Formats: sequence, structure tokens, C-alpha cells
Amino acid sequence: ESRWKQLSLAPFSYKIYNDHLRAQYRQEERIVSLFSIFTVLSIVIAVIGLVGLVAYSAEQRKKEIGIRKVFGATRGKIYLLINRPYVVLLAVSLLVATPLTWYLMQQWLSTFAYAITIDPMVFFMAGAGELVLALICVGYLSLRATMLNPAVVLKDE
Repeated sequence: ESRWKQLSLAPFSYKIYNDHLRAQYRQEERIVSLFSIFTVLSIVIAVIGLVGLVAYSAEQRKKEIGIRKVFGATRGKIYLLINRPYVVLLAVSLLVATPLTWYLMQQWLSTFAYAITIDPMVFFMAGAGELVLALICVGYLSLRATMLNPAVVLKDE
């Protein structure tokens, strides 16, 4: 600062470069935190809805499950019977959402000076995580439905 005053009549002002960069990306940090909150909220709501849907479906299909068990269906087959429609719906939703997400992310990332590309493994891992979370959430309800005693379920028929 003393050297600046010797050489120039202009007032001495400076900025730390890291602070300047942090200020430039503050908006992106806010967007990330906002998206994170809404992502967690939407996942919780989706899981609650999925659990409710599977519980309702298993309750409605108790007699069918009991009859299948009487005729020799294994727990694994009944488990697949209950979960197959949800796995198909999750796969279709992933197939629809992946290209749209990739396109929107490419558009957003291209606005930065040092743009990056998205690795396809990110989408694979997200889909696998979605499937695992769904199977964990509905797995207990499906297993409980497979363990029903057919005599108790079918006694009033």
C-alpha cells in the first residue's frame, strides 16, 4: 500500500481473488442447497406414497396371495408378483427422465466458463439407487404379505 501511494494518486483498493470467486458462485450454492432440500422432500413424499400404495395393494390381494400359496407358489414368486409392477414403473420413469435430465444439465453446465460433461455412470447410479430405495421401502410390506397364513386369509371363503 505504501508503494502504491508513492507511485499513484488513486486510492488503494484490493480484493482477495478467492472472495471474488466465492461471490460469483454464491448463487449456484444457493440453488444447490434449495434443490437439495426439495430433492429430499420429494424423495420422502414419494417413498411414503409408494409404501402406502404397496400396503393397499397387498391388502387388496390377500386372498389372491393365499390362493397362490395353497397352490404351491413360493415366497419368491409372490414377492416378484407384488413388486414387478412397481419395478416396471420405476424403470419407465427412469427411461423418460434420463434424457430430459441430461439435456437440461448440459444446457446449464454450458453456461460456465469451464464446462464439464456428465458421465453416464451418474445416471446409472441414480437409477440403481432409486431401485434399491424402492425395494427397501416396499420389501418389508411385500415380505409380510408373502408370510401370510393362507388358512387365516381364506377361512371366511
